Amino acid sequence: MRATICALAKACLAPGSEHMEGASNAIVAGLRERARRIVRQHMASPDFGPETLGRLLAVSRSKLYRLFERDGGVARFIRRERLGEANRLLTQAKHKTPICALATEVGFSDHSAFSRAFKLTYGYSPSEAREMAEANRIFETQVSTEAGAPQGRSLPRGARGSNPRKG
Repeated sequence: MRATICALAKACLAPGSEHMEGASNAIVAGLRERARRIVRQHMASPDFGPETLGRLLAVSRSKLYRLFERDGGVARFIRRERLGEANRLLTQAKHKTPICALATEVGFSDHSAFSRAFKLTYGYSPSEAREMAEANRIFETQVSTEAGAPQGRSLPRGARGSNPRKG
């Protein structure tokens, strides 16, 4: 935020191509971040799309499309945000929502379309993402448990908890 304000102030106080470009880049970055927040707030609505985003962002249709040109367009940006949130939710241990309900939660009205888009983006299905995350949690738990175990010789059976100094 501070960088954006500095860039805008420089452009106003000392107009020049290098300052104007910095201000322009800061404005674009700010708009993209606002758009990301708006998408996250409204992603559950399957009707949320470029038109609604443009209206909430208060930019013209052409400005909106220029803003997301490098992302392959506004609809692709929105889809990527939805899929990213779905991936995040699928890999959380506490989030056991059925995949079809999760698809609806992130704005997909068709479970099959969600699964296809997810697999196309990540290379694995939503259920495989959940399974891999669970396997990773189990592995990490085992590794951390083993790391906490004493190194070298193990104590003889029955010796745990006894005080070796007492004779």
